[in-house]
Amino acid sequence: PSRRRSGQQPASADESAKPGGAAAITDWTPATRRPSETPILRDYPSFAVLDAGRLKATDAADHAGDVGTQYAALVVCNTLAKEQAALLGHIIAAVKERPEGADRARFFGWARAWLAAAEAESQRRCAEQNSLLDRLGRPTAEQIVAARAEPWAKTILYHAEASE
Repeated sequence: PSRRRSGQQPASADESAKPGGAAAITDWTPATRRPSETPILRDYPSFAVLDAGRLKATDAADHAGDVGTQYAALVVCNTLAKEQAALLGHIIAAVKERPEGADRARFFGWARAWLAAAEAESQRRCAEQNSLLDRLGRPTAEQIVAARAEPWAKTILYHAEASE
C-alpha cells in the first residue's frame, strides 16, 4: 500500500457499507478496537505506527514538565495526525472499490469514528499549539521545532514508511 501525503485531503467515510446496518459496526470504533484489530486497516501497518507515535506525543504533551517539551510534542502530535488522516483517506478510496461485506462495514464504521474524533482533537491540539507559540515567541518556537520536533516526527515517519 502506498501512502498519501499530508497535503492531500482524506476521503469521506460516509460511504460506509450497508450490510448489517449501524448496529453491526457500532463496536468497531477507535475506542474499542486498535488499528491492528480492524479489518482492512490491519493490512496497513504504517497507520498503526503513526497512531502509536501520535498517542505517545499526545501523552508527552499532556505530561510535559516544561513549555518547550509540550510545544515539541504538540507539533509532533499534529504532524502525525495530518499524516494519519491523509493515509486513511487513501485507504478509504481504495476500499470503496471492494465488494460490500462485514469487513468493509467494520472498517468504515471504525474510519468514520476515527475521522470524527481526529477532527475534534486536531482543533483542540492546534489551538494549544498556537497558544504556546504565542507564549514562546516565533524564534524560540522555531528553534524547538528544528531541534526537537522535526527529528522526533521524522523518526516516526521513517518507521511508518519502513513498516509497509
